[in-house]
Amino acid sequence: MNKTILLTFCLFISAFVHAQNYHLDLTTFEEKYIKEILNEVSQHKDQKEYAKAISGYNEIKKYLDTIPRLIPLKLILNAEKAKLFEKLNQYDSAATLYKDSKEIFNYIPGIIQDLPDIYVDIVIGGIQVDKKTEKYPQAIQELYNALLKVPGDQGKLRSKLYYHLGYTYWYIKDLEQAEKQFRTALSYSNISPFFKNSCYMGLGDALIKKDLDSSLYYYRKAEAYFANKTDKTNYQINQTNIANALILKDSLAKAEKILLNSKEYFENIKLTPYLIPVYTLLANINLNKPDLKSALYYLEMANPITLTKGSLRHREKFFEIYVEYSRTIRDSSTARHFNNQAKAVKDSIFNSEKLTQIEVYEVKHRNEINEIKIAAQNDLIASQIKQRNILLISLIVLGILIFILFLLYKQKLKFQKDLLNKKDELANQQLATLKETQKAERIQAKLDGQQQERSRIAKDLHDSIGGNLAAIKMQLTHLKSEEEQLNYIIKNVDTTYNELRMVSQNLFVQPADKPFTLSLEDLVDQYNSNKTIVELYLFPHNQINFISNTIQTELYPVLKEILTNIFKHAEANYCNINITVHEDYLNLIIEDDGVGFNPSKANLGLGLSNIKTRINTLNGEIQIESIPNTGTTININIPLAHA
Repeated sequence: MNKTILLTFCLFISAFVHAQNYHLDLTTFEEKYIKEILNEVSQHKDQKEYAKAISGYNEIKKYLDTIPRLIPLKLILNAEKAKLFEKLNQYDSAATLYKDSKEIFNYIPGIIQDLPDIYVDIVIGGIQVDKKTEKYPQAIQELYNALLKVPGDQGKLRSKLYYHLGYTYWYIKDLEQAEKQFRTALSYSNISPFFKNSCYMGLGDALIKKDLDSSLYYYRKAEAYFANKTDKTNYQINQTNIANALILKDSLAKAEKILLNSKEYFENIKLTPYLIPVYTLLANINLNKPDLKSALYYLEMANPITLTKGSLRHREKFFEIYVEYSRTIRDSSTARHFNNQAKAVKDSIFNSEKLTQIEVYEVKHRNEINEIKIAAQNDLIASQIKQRNILLISLIVLGILIFILFLLYKQKLKFQKDLLNKKDELANQQLATLKETQKAERIQAKLDGQQQERSRIAKDLHDSIGGNLAAIKMQLTHLKSEEEQLNYIIKNVDTTYNELRMVSQNLFVQPADKPFTLSLEDLVDQYNSNKTIVELYLFPHNQINFISNTIQTELYPVLKEILTNIFKHAEANYCNINITVHEDYLNLIIEDDGVGFNPSKANLGLGLSNIKTRINTLNGEIQIESIPNTGTTININIPLAHA
């Protein structure tokens, strides 16, 4: 019996299960029984006898159904069995297994929180089947549902869901949504390196028609990571993507060299589905040389595997290239045939009913998120009202007691001041009568002591009751609309507090240093109001704290001056601030929807002059675009090498 099989199986389980509710310690009998069956299953899988392997899993499942504590094992077995059904192209059976597993998560309270890794893997397995069977709306719905159920602190798992959501949108050619989901996945700080670089590949795919240079940039970012992996499959997939981008940039020779390497790799390991885009792109290159004989060769190589194993996107691209080839050789009949095929694929992708379903799921997802936020807000409001009702009388009584104590303290303070004044008068009289230097120094020492006493009293005023008075004033002010009889108290507290501030105004301590991102957020909070909403986006968030002190020192007053101008002159309802750290420069974009102005006619005021001076100091560039009654956009680029 192969002990390695059971050990691998148990390690697989321990990687997923962290809940105390499920005790997975196997008895000696259970371990022996499962080990024997797994040994047989492993042999069947090695020999590609998938039906027999499924029978072995079914035998284990019957046993697990009798032991509730082994639910996690049952879920994992379902997932493994579903993968075997996929290898047999029995997608309905695979989908049923994934569905049964998801129903277990729906019916057992708290199981998703206990087993989030297993839940996410089952959801992803199910949507992979949905995509293979072209049920894209259903896949999108399942991913949105999973995002609602997976806890917010599970960033690593949520990033996986957003990654698969991005590629599902990519398959139906909603590239804008695809880009959005990939960027959301990358926003999680604990995203795994594999999915991080897979998202870079996804961004390359999503941007290839919108921004070819950016597409190549993200492909290159992923290239370094996958090149260092022992398994070169993902590296070669990314190389195929790079070749596609190079073809669009007319770099046919470079693209062909890359594709021939990918062709050799995939042919050697017999990964025929990945040969579809390779053959199709090679046909495209030879069609443009033109080398029609080679183009036809690659089209004929791609044809059988495209029709049997190709996705909708692969089939559409293949049909388009075949149409172009047929027109080149003036074979109108073949061109018409493949053109109809391409049209059918496009109609399948852009089926209006499917798109409507997806829109409904997106709206439903947004509404569910809003309902969750509203429910949480209502709970918070109810809790605050309850606390306020309980504390209302206590605060009033406490306020009265503190006020009485304050009056007593004020009387004591007055007595001390009178005593000090009398001492001052006596000291002045003694000083006037003293003629010798020694006596004058003693009197001066007394005066110094009195000054120290005054300082001590001022500090006592601030430290002992200053903070309390400020808190009392705030609480009483909040209660003012409900308790009108507190007006007199509030007035006296306010007057006394102002007197205390005058006495102790030099005792305040400056705040300690804090991260630059927090300083920026505090600055934006100062300008945020009901009149103008200011939103700040920092990317990558943590990296901004590590830009040079020189840039931080100059950038902060620049942003403050711009915000001041917006609030003084723009009459804007909305202001959007984006700060992004690129590889060699920092980009700051400020946009508002205010009244705008004509930059060519505007006077170069002191504020704008100071901004340009600071940017020039950093060897940066600033561009201002503004149209009257439309808004203003300010774009600032600062080289990081300046530091």
